[in-house]
Amino acid sequence: TQKQVDDAMEALEAAIKGLKEQTTSQTVVDKKALNASIATAKAKKQIELLEQDLKAKDNELYDLKHELIATQIKLDNTAKSLKEANETLNENSKQIIRLETELKGSHNT
Repeated sequence: TQKQVDDAMEALEAAIKGLKEQTTSQTVVDKKALNASIATAKAKKQIELLEQDLKAKDNELYDLKHELIATQIKLDNTAKSLKEANETLNENSKQIIRLETELKGSHNT
């Protein structure tokens, strides 16, 4: 009957409308999921870059610490050498004064 055909058409139209709404909702969900995936990938890449930068800075800091230690050792050795040179200079100065005094004494006699 025509009534059954009309009822079936209404049911079919309602089902199609429901499918369209469901598809639209699913598309929104899919787009949100895709955007979240993209954001996650970007965040992971940024984290990777930051970790590489941190590692490079850690390596640089390690190198600088070792350079500082080496420079401190050189400075200590230079200070020690300077102290020894000053001690030698003082001893030589004292010896020169003694020798000059002896020389004057031998001329006076």
